[in-house]
Amino acid sequence: MTDGQIFNADRKHAMRFVDQALNEGRIDIEDYDELTRAIVTASSQAQLDSIIERAQRLSTTDVARPMPAPTRRATAPPAVTEPEIMSTWFGNLRREGRWLVVDGSSYTVSMGELLLDMREATASHPQVTITTNAYGGNVCVVVSPGVGVVNRIDTVLAEKKDKSSPHQPGMAVITLTGSCVLGTVKIISREPGRKLPFGFVNL
Repeated sequence: MTDGQIFNADRKHAMRFVDQALNEGRIDIEDYDELTRAIVTASSQAQLDSIIERAQRLSTTDVARPMPAPTRRATAPPAVTEPEIMSTWFGNLRREGRWLVVDGSSYTVSMGELLLDMREATASHPQVTITTNAYGGNVCVVVSPGVGVVNRIDTVLAEKKDKSSPHQPGMAVITLTGSCVLGTVKIISREPGRKLPFGFVNL
């Protein structure tokens, strides 16, 4: 393969090493976002090889992990639910129905569609921040009327379409961060059970 030839399979192969590093806790969300961007925009095989080398080194370094602290009291409250970290390459990702929206969760799609339907979901806190990344795809968010949505998603060659209703006192506030490259960020308010508008999501 010449240095100027990059195929989708090559990018997908590189992404596996980045996913592994994230799942093992060797990199954080910011590093994951940076490496994913680099894979999407890579113009040569040498660049992909460099990304793979970095991610592979991070995912195989022998780092001693601290032992969990012992429970001090038998009556200690249960641990807080861990944030979700989900990603897919050349595929769609959707969360809908009854689920827990955990503060700090992250959802990433590359060359696919991301749907977060929170109308029947429960927020872990009154104010929740989640990271949504779409590279060559769309971010589609649905909330119940009255739920506040703060859109802080960075866009590159992308557009934002926010049709969410005003926040009502006592309702949750969802802050969206992350990136959308070559796609559209779509946000709407919709009563539970109502069908989504035609063309809102392409899954």
